[in-house]
Amino acid sequence: MAGASYGSIVGFETVPGAGAPTDALEAGQDFVSGSTVFNIFFMNGGSTDGTYDSATGHRGKFEKTGVSDADNAFGSSTHTVALGSAEDVTGDIERSGFTGTGLGNFFLAPGTTYEDRDNVSMIIDYTTGNPTEASGQIWDIEGRLNGATEEWTVTSFDVNGVAISSIASTASVVLGGVGNAGSLAKDDLDSYDSLPWEFSLTGETEIDYILVDFTGTAGGAGVAFDNFNATQVPEPTSVAMSGLVLVAAFWIRRRFVS
Repeated sequence: MAGASYGSIVGFETVPGAGAPTDALEAGQDFVSGSTVFNIFFMNGGSTDGTYDSATGHRGKFEKTGVSDADNAFGSSTHTVALGSAEDVTGDIERSGFTGTGLGNFFLAPGTTYEDRDNVSMIIDYTTGNPTEASGQIWDIEGRLNGATEEWTVTSFDVNGVAISSIASTASVVLGGVGNAGSLAKDDLDSYDSLPWEFSLTGETEIDYILVDFTGTAGGAGVAFDNFNATQVPEPTSVAMSGLVLVAAFWIRRRFVS
């Protein structure tokens, strides 16, 4: 859209106004992307209408990449060995050889007290500067050897709670990998194991909030969110000036053609 101002990518590498985060630090702050301000929270059941409910929700945390601990967002296969062999697996790190926009030092995950991952939703709630477009990454969408799938559906809503646009990841199934302990398809190179699924929402209506909902069949799916970006609508003055320029150009053309 001509005249639009574009937001900056939020990679969760800093705590707004407070410098670098630490591992598992609660992310209760407002984030800024360009001229938008938003907050992110996770819900386990309860309302998904963009309203934070402290009884069923959590603000999330900054998760440090490459650190194996009891609270990993996901287990990562670096694929440094032959397919089907014993794997080099660690926590929260991108696949070996990945060259795209990666996890960096930190990403966003549910908080440490948020244990039930079978019915999890993430909500991005705008408080200032509602955009018309947004994009981001959800990491490590993979299948299970028992046929269960991981899948995420991302939907934008307007101020009245009406859906604007929606996109779902491909249900990640086991396409040939043999897996490892815990029946995860860790060595299936056809999945999003240790890789990002990148979503993009577009439309002409301003977004009030975004719902990121788990719609797969697998239990215990971890959540890893990173590199969020928003595209802003044109400033009202820019729109008005564009209209004046078009009117002036039309008047000049009519004058000289006549």
